[in-house]
Amino acid sequence: MAKGQRKAIKLMVGGKLDRISMLPDDLLSCILSKLDTKEAVATSTLSKRWEHVWTFKPDLDFSDGLSSYFKPNETQSRMFEEYVDIVLFQHDGPVIKKCDFLCYAPSSLYAWICAVVCKDVQYLTIRCTTSEFEVQDFPWSTLFLDSVIYGDDASAERLFSSCPSLEMLDTEREKWDGVKRLSISIPSLKLLSIIFSEYTVSRADADRHETKINAPKLEYFRLEDGTSEDYFLHPSPSLNEACVYFKCVYKVLQGLQYVRKLTLTDEIMEYLEDFLREHDLPNFQHLSHLELGLGLNVRWSFLPVLLDSAPNLQVLAFPDGLVVCDHVNYKNFFDFDWYFSEEAPHCLLYHLKKVEIKQFAGVSGEESEDAQEPSCGFSETNSGLP
Repeated sequence: MAKGQRKAIKLMVGGKLDRISMLPDDLLSCILSKLDTKEAVATSTLSKRWEHVWTFKPDLDFSDGLSSYFKPNETQSRMFEEYVDIVLFQHDGPVIKKCDFLCYAPSSLYAWICAVVCKDVQYLTIRCTTSEFEVQDFPWSTLFLDSVIYGDDASAERLFSSCPSLEMLDTEREKWDGVKRLSISIPSLKLLSIIFSEYTVSRADADRHETKINAPKLEYFRLEDGTSEDYFLHPSPSLNEACVYFKCVYKVLQGLQYVRKLTLTDEIMEYLEDFLREHDLPNFQHLSHLELGLGLNVRWSFLPVLLDSAPNLQVLAFPDGLVVCDHVNYKNFFDFDWYFSEEAPHCLLYHLKKVEIKQFAGVSGEESEDAQEPSCGFSETNSGLP
């Protein structure tokens, strides 16, 4: 009997030819990449043909089945770590494109990271609690950190300084991460996102949090930090876009002086209302696109001051509209302040090309002096200015 015929007989399942098992390893590996790691490893029991196919899976995910905040018992920890050790040891693929760890304080975390780094991991996500995290130089270009416990300020700083090739950093912090003074100094960094919600930290504890960022090649910056009271952001001439949520301090605005597109959400707008009573804004000479959020306490009295700080502005956008549409309390529906200055902002006279107003709201018959019944109509309005 010919060799090809013998192979076909071996791949008979239930009297029918198993065409899937006859596919080449590369294609089977691609199919398994759609499964999570546990399901892919389980296919090794299907037949001898499938025994090692999963070892070429390019994407790996490891979860102990618990939230990273809850400690598993000793048996669960041992079984999980043995499982991860086996999978990483038996992995035969040339590279690991993506790897996720979701677990509670594994003792072998550093060894696991070294193992995936040896496979040129491109995307590594770590969501776990650990007070011991020693690192060396890693050739990562992208790093996601979700609720990681660093232990102390020095541990976090060592981690970031050990990533000399990092271009994208996305970190979501929690109050128990052990860091009071966060320092991120990465010369190669281009995209940075920091989320540190004010709702996770008590106000008594918040005053001790500081953040320092030095990324001279930064192109995109997203900050959602309602906790850090002191901030230092080194200005980056290459900064194209920045989105700022919650309140911020003056040093953040100073660090954005080169930004070309800036988004300020409703929380920031309410904060600026009080901030600008005592401080001056930096000069945003390079700013060409500005998006402003809307909050209950935003009255737009400081808008001329904001426009004065952006003399070369070309696009002004209000994605949330100009006034809050309150269907219940109409009393203060249009209660906002607007003061005309004697001299119009420079950008309005020479550079502004477009104003975008979305969520437009008005009152029926508002041209009439005795109009009483408000109504809200929502539409998108784009007005081009000559």
